[in-house]
Amino acid sequence: MVRIIVAIALALAALGGGTAYASQASLPGDALYPVKLGTEQMGMMLPGDDAARAERALGFADRRIEEIVALAEEGRMEHLERARERYEHALNMTLARMEQATDQALAAGNVTARVAEATWRHMEVLARVYEEVPEQAKPAIARAMEVSQRGHAAALGALERVRLHRSQEPGLPEGVPAGP
Repeated sequence: MVRIIVAIALALAALGGGTAYASQASLPGDALYPVKLGTEQMGMMLPGDDAARAERALGFADRRIEEIVALAEEGRMEHLERARERYEHALNMTLARMEQATDQALAAGNVTARVAEATWRHMEVLARVYEEVPEQAKPAIARAMEVSQRGHAAALGALERVRLHRSQEPGLPEGVPAGP
């Protein structure tokens, strides 16, 4: 009896894992898309400091940009607004974790710089997509570009605060060599 229960549990875990894996290529409007988002939410619960969580959330924002591009390429304009909303959510989550990480100066500076770089890339990609989509899809892409611009500005501001914080840290006392 115990073997049967274990076998059923293993089969369900394998089936669930297969579904989660298959969902990774899904796009807004696909049946498996909610599974993809659910696995990402579980990923945000993994251990790690705020900088690590900001990195994970930034990865999700990158995926949302890829989804916007894929939807545009496939002509699935009716799902672009949903993809834009999910992008905004992922980027807001990134920015919130990035701000919380500012106490961890080195990690905060690194993740903040990556957020600034990523949002710049997002704006470039979205500008190309904007030029290619039909008129009815342009408002969703324009709103996504605005989200990227706000995220980029927030990252640059946070990066400046981290740099300012670092410049106020006490240096070595006069006469003490900086290294061996």
